[in-house]
Amino acid sequence: MNQSWWIPIDKLTYWRAGTWVRYEAKSYNLSLRIHCDQLLLTNNNKILESLNMNGKMKGIYKGDVLILILSTGPQEIRKIKFQLKLHVDQCLQKLGERFLVVSHNSSSKNVVERYRNIEDVFQNVIEECGSNKMSSSLPLPSNFSNFVKLCLLDPAFPSYVQETRKIIETEILKKT
Repeated sequence: MNQSWWIPIDKLTYWRAGTWVRYEAKSYNLSLRIHCDQLLLTNNNKILESLNMNGKMKGIYKGDVLILILSTGPQEIRKIKFQLKLHVDQCLQKLGERFLVVSHNSSSKNVVERYRNIEDVFQNVIEECGSNKMSSSLPLPSNFSNFVKLCLLDPAFPSYVQETRKIIETEILKKT
Protein backbone atom coordinates (compact mmCIF):
# COMPACT_ATOMS: atom_id res chain seq x y z
CA MET A 1 0.00 0.00 0.00
CA ASN A 2 3.01 2.30 -0.11
CA GLN A 3 2.18 3.55 -3.63
CA SER A 4 -1.44 4.40 -2.87
CA TRP A 5 -2.83 7.89 -2.29
CA TRP A 6 -3.89 8.48 1.32
CA ILE A 7 -5.07 11.13 3.75
CA PRO A 8 -5.51 11.00 7.54
CA ILE A 9 -9.07 10.92 8.87
CA ASP A 10 -10.72 11.11 12.27
CA LYS A 11 -14.04 10.30 13.95
CA LEU A 12 -14.89 7.24 11.85
CA THR A 13 -18.53 6.18 12.31
CA TYR A 14 -20.86 3.67 10.67
CA TRP A 15 -24.64 3.89 10.24
CA ARG A 16 -26.15 0.88 11.99
CA ALA A 17 -29.74 0.29 13.10
CA GLY A 18 -30.74 3.92 12.61
CA THR A 19 -27.86 5.57 14.47
CA TRP A 20 -24.20 6.50 13.97
CA VAL A 21 -21.86 4.06 15.75
CA ARG A 22 -18.29 5.21 16.36
CA TYR A 23 -15.42 2.92 15.40
CA GLU A 24 -13.62 1.97 18.59
CA ALA A 25 -9.98 0.98 18.42
CA LYS A 26 -6.92 0.93 20.64
CA SER A 27 -5.00 3.07 18.15
CA TYR A 28 -6.45 5.99 16.25
CA ASN A 29 -4.16 6.23 13.26
CA LEU A 30 -7.05 6.23 10.78
CA SER A 31 -6.58 6.98 7.10
CA LEU A 32 -8.46 7.00 3.83
CA ARG A 33 -6.57 5.41 0.93
CA ILE A 34 -7.09 4.94 -2.77
CA HIS A 35 -5.38 1.87 -4.13
CA CYS A 36 -6.26 0.90 -7.71
CA ASP A 37 -10.08 0.95 -7.79
CA GLN A 38 -10.48 0.38 -4.04
CA LEU A 39 -11.21 2.98 -1.38
CA LEU A 40 -9.69 1.71 1.85
CA LEU A 41 -10.35 2.82 5.41
CA THR A 42 -7.37 1.75 7.50
CA ASN A 43 -6.15 1.87 11.08
CA ASN A 44 -2.35 1.70 11.02
CA ASN A 45 -1.84 -1.09 8.46
CA LYS A 46 -5.10 -2.91 9.21
CA ILE A 47 -7.82 -2.58 6.55
CA LEU A 48 -11.14 -1.78 8.22
CA GLU A 49 -13.16 -1.34 5.02
CA SER A 50 -12.44 -2.04 1.36
CA LEU A 51 -14.92 -0.31 -0.94
CA ASN A 52 -15.05 -0.83 -4.69
CA MET A 53 -15.24 2.61 -6.30
CA ASN A 54 -16.66 1.10 -9.48
CA GLY A 55 -19.84 0.25 -7.56
CA LYS A 56 -22.68 2.56 -6.65
CA MET A 57 -21.06 5.10 -4.35
CA LYS A 58 -21.74 8.75 -3.54
CA GLY A 59 -20.10 11.21 -1.20
CA ILE A 60 -21.78 14.10 0.59
CA TYR A 61 -19.62 16.60 2.45
CA LYS A 62 -20.17 19.53 4.75
CA GLY A 63 -17.05 21.35 5.84
CA ASP A 64 -14.45 18.69 6.59
CA VAL A 65 -16.96 15.88 7.26
CA LEU A 66 -17.65 13.36 4.50
CA ILE A 67 -20.42 10.77 4.38
CA LEU A 68 -20.05 7.90 1.92
CA ILE A 69 -23.27 6.24 0.78
CA LEU A 70 -22.87 2.83 -0.85
CA SER A 71 -25.43 0.60 -2.47
CA THR A 72 -24.14 -2.92 -1.90
CA GLY A 73 -27.21 -4.80 -3.04
CA PRO A 74 -30.80 -4.37 -4.08
CA GLN A 75 -31.98 -3.83 -0.50
CA GLU A 76 -28.79 -2.75 1.28
CA ILE A 77 -27.40 0.76 1.64
CA ARG A 78 -24.40 1.45 3.85
CA LYS A 79 -23.29 4.80 5.24
CA ILE A 80 -19.84 5.66 6.56
CA LYS A 81 -18.94 9.06 8.04
CA PHE A 82 -15.57 10.54 8.94
CA GLN A 83 -13.71 13.82 9.32
CA LEU A 84 -10.92 14.74 6.91
CA LYS A 85 -7.88 16.00 8.84
CA LEU A 86 -5.82 17.64 6.06
CA HIS A 87 -6.14 18.98 2.51
CA VAL A 88 -9.93 18.75 2.42
CA ASP A 89 -10.33 20.34 -1.03
CA GLN A 90 -7.66 18.12 -2.59
CA CYS A 91 -9.23 15.03 -1.06
CA LEU A 92 -12.71 15.92 -2.32
CA GLN A 93 -11.30 16.61 -5.78
CA LYS A 94 -9.44 13.29 -5.82
CA LEU A 95 -12.52 11.36 -4.71
CA GLY A 96 -14.68 13.35 -7.17
CA GLU A 97 -12.60 11.93 -10.01
CA ARG A 98 -13.77 8.42 -9.02
CA PHE A 99 -17.41 8.92 -7.92
CA LEU A 100 -19.96 11.66 -7.32
CA VAL A 101 -19.10 13.94 -4.40
CA VAL A 102 -21.51 16.79 -3.63
CA SER A 103 -21.78 19.51 -1.01
CA HIS A 104 -24.56 19.12 1.53
CA ASN A 105 -25.39 22.81 1.06
CA SER A 106 -25.71 22.65 -2.73
CA SER A 107 -27.02 19.10 -3.13
CA SER A 108 -30.41 20.07 -4.52
CA LYS A 109 -33.10 22.62 -4.00
CA ASN A 110 -35.18 22.07 -0.90
CA VAL A 111 -38.44 20.40 -1.67
CA VAL A 112 -41.22 22.44 -0.16
CA GLU A 113 -44.07 20.87 -2.05
CA ARG A 114 -45.52 17.74 -0.43
CA TYR A 115 -47.36 15.15 -2.45
CA ARG A 116 -50.41 13.31 -1.21
CA ASN A 117 -50.08 10.35 -3.56
CA ILE A 118 -48.10 8.98 -6.47
CA GLU A 119 -50.44 10.58 -8.98
CA ASP A 120 -49.48 14.02 -7.61
CA VAL A 121 -45.81 13.22 -8.22
CA PHE A 122 -46.46 12.25 -11.83
CA GLN A 123 -48.74 15.24 -12.38
CA ASN A 124 -46.01 17.57 -11.12
CA VAL A 125 -43.44 15.98 -13.45
CA ILE A 126 -45.81 16.33 -16.41
CA GLU A 127 -46.44 19.99 -15.58
CA GLU A 128 -42.70 20.66 -15.28
CA CYS A 129 -42.07 19.00 -18.65
CA GLY A 130 -44.45 21.49 -20.24
CA SER A 131 -42.83 24.47 -18.54
CA ASN A 132 -39.43 26.10 -18.99
CA LYS A 133 -38.12 24.42 -15.82
CA MET A 134 -37.11 21.35 -17.81
CA SER A 135 -35.52 23.23 -20.71
CA SER A 136 -32.07 23.02 -19.11
CA SER A 137 -32.18 19.21 -18.85
CA LEU A 138 -30.08 17.02 -21.09
CA PRO A 139 -31.56 15.85 -24.39
CA LEU A 140 -32.69 12.25 -24.62
CA PRO A 141 -30.40 9.83 -26.46
CA SER A 142 -31.34 9.16 -30.08
CA ASN A 143 -32.10 5.50 -29.31
CA PHE A 144 -34.35 6.27 -26.32
CA SER A 145 -37.53 5.04 -28.03
CA ASN A 146 -35.83 1.68 -28.66
CA PHE A 147 -34.90 1.53 -24.99
CA VAL A 148 -38.52 2.19 -23.95
CA LYS A 149 -39.77 -0.50 -26.36
CA LEU A 150 -37.24 -2.95 -24.96
CA CYS A 151 -38.41 -2.18 -21.41
CA LEU A 152 -42.05 -2.67 -22.36
CA LEU A 153 -41.28 -6.02 -23.98
CA ASP A 154 -39.39 -7.27 -20.92
CA PRO A 155 -41.62 -9.79 -19.06
CA ALA A 156 -40.32 -8.46 -15.74
CA PHE A 157 -41.27 -4.85 -16.54
CA PRO A 158 -44.55 -4.84 -14.55
CA SER A 159 -42.71 -5.99 -11.43
CA TYR A 160 -40.09 -3.24 -11.96
CA VAL A 161 -42.90 -0.69 -12.10
CA GLN A 162 -44.44 -2.02 -8.88
CA GLU A 163 -41.08 -2.01 -7.08
CA THR A 164 -40.36 1.51 -8.33
CA ARG A 165 -43.72 2.67 -7.02
CA LYS A 166 -42.99 1.09 -3.62
CA ILE A 167 -39.60 2.80 -3.46
CA ILE A 168 -41.10 6.16 -4.37
CA GLU A 169 -43.82 5.79 -1.77
CA THR A 170 -41.61 4.53 1.07
CA GLU A 171 -38.29 6.24 0.44
CA ILE A 172 -39.17 9.47 -1.33
CA LEU A 173 -42.66 10.22 -0.09
CA LYS A 174 -42.05 8.55 3.30
CA LYS A 175 -45.33 6.63 3.25
CA THR A 176 -45.58 3.29 5.00
